[in-house]
Formats: sequence, C-alpha cells, structure tokens
Amino acid sequence: MVLLVFENEQRMEYVMAKQIETLDNWFLRLQRWSEKIIIDSRRAWLACRRIPIHAWNMVTFQNIGERWGDFISVDSGTLYPSYFMRANIQIVTDIS
Repeated sequence: MVLLVFENEQRMEYVMAKQIETLDNWFLRLQRWSEKIIIDSRRAWLACRRIPIHAWNMVTFQNIGERWGDFISVDSGTLYPSYFMRANIQIVTDIS
C-alpha cells in the first residue's frame, strides 16, 4: 500500500480525474484512506555489504532475507552485478 498525500481535496480530485491512466499503470487498486484500513505488513529493502563472491548467489540472498522477513526478490544489480559491493534484497515484514 502506498499513501498519496495531496495539498487539498480539490488537488486530489483533479489528479484522480486527469491522471487516472498514470495511476492505473502504477497501482493495482486506488482507495481513499480510512481509519478502517489495516496494514499488517510492509515491504522493505535490505542493503547487504561484504558478501563474499563465492556466496553471491540466490540461496544466500534468500537465507539473508528470511532472517528478517519473507524473501521476495533481489534487484537487477544484485542478480547481474557489475561489481559486488552491495546486494539489495526485498522482503516483507510483519508490522505487529
């Protein structure tokens, strides 16, 4: 979930009316914020440094990710590195 904040309601209505195609390309669903919306997880990126080259593989990345949450993916720079300085690992974590 992404929270979009506008200067005022008129600006939000304008964007929703004039930029709906752009928003539809970025988001699966658009919904007004409500206190009834419950968020129980969040996506996060882990930036991991000093991983030895011999351990630079998907099994290592999955093991690191699973220590912090549920492994989702790695970015393309990690999957196809031009240098081995940092691995970016995407995870989902519980908020509670």
